[in-house]
Amino acid sequence: MTMCCCAIQWTSRRELKQVHKSASSPGHDALHGKSSGPVDKVRALEGNSSCADCGRPAPDWAAVNHGVVICIRCAGVHRKLGSHISTVLSLSLDSWDAKQLSAMHAKRGNLAVNQKLEARLPSGFRKDVLRGDNVQTLENFVRSKYEFGSFLADGDGKLSQAAAPTSTSKVAMVEYVGVLFIVVRGGRNFPQPAYDGKYYLAFATDGQRRTTKAARSDASGMHEWNGERIDLNCKSTSSVVTVQLFQRDMLMREVVRAIGSVVVSRTMETSQRQTIQFVDTGTIATTSPPERSGELTVDMTFALLV
Repeated sequence: MTMCCCAIQWTSRRELKQVHKSASSPGHDALHGKSSGPVDKVRALEGNSSCADCGRPAPDWAAVNHGVVICIRCAGVHRKLGSHISTVLSLSLDSWDAKQLSAMHAKRGNLAVNQKLEARLPSGFRKDVLRGDNVQTLENFVRSKYEFGSFLADGDGKLSQAAAPTSTSKVAMVEYVGVLFIVVRGGRNFPQPAYDGKYYLAFATDGQRRTTKAARSDASGMHEWNGERIDLNCKSTSSVVTVQLFQRDMLMREVVRAIGSVVVSRTMETSQRQTIQFVDTGTIATTSPPERSGELTVDMTFALLV
């Protein structure tokens, strides 16, 4: 699966090839790489070789508070339920702390959890139907299992029909087709720092806007966000995500220093590392093409909910 990275319209194809070559260099991987040692032990827990909900093989996400490992599609449904019901993390992208790892080990893996949460599945129910095209069936199952406890030994054993069938997910009465998970790694060659010298990022699409914490910068011009994650609901399978690099002035107002963009692709289900090219906002109106002003490395995964 792949995702299309749309830097900005003035970036030439030759420049983009140079960017991708740079992104795969040893220095870049050392700066933005990730380790998965402790999480590998979570993968090895009994039953974790397949999704706890639909049974897809090689799941790469987790609902930490429930102690289960799930696939990307089920992760999108869990996120839709809200963090008060499911706390979703990526096994390969997110940074895990000791408390989260301990919570997963305490539950002893998908097999042990499902023996409890699926003790009373509906008669004749087959999980392979959850891997079909009807996401509403999957959502009903996940809600029944985790939100209502329908399949516990003392549950009613019924599949919830609380949500009316629909082709899209509704959040605050706005229809979305999927969830984009963004893990921010780091950047380089940003404009000369001004104001308080701290850099922030804002990701926006389909009427939503999410901002990061300030980057941790060093004297060499490297800026790190340490795997901070941003989640965005998408109205379309080709939604455009605008990325702004900004600083704050003395009155704490945002001053945008550079911009870039990314295009979501419905073909992406596995994580893809993307290099987003920025252009200096001060040169957009005066220079053609505008001056490039740094690059940002992120990991992106799209969970389709239709």
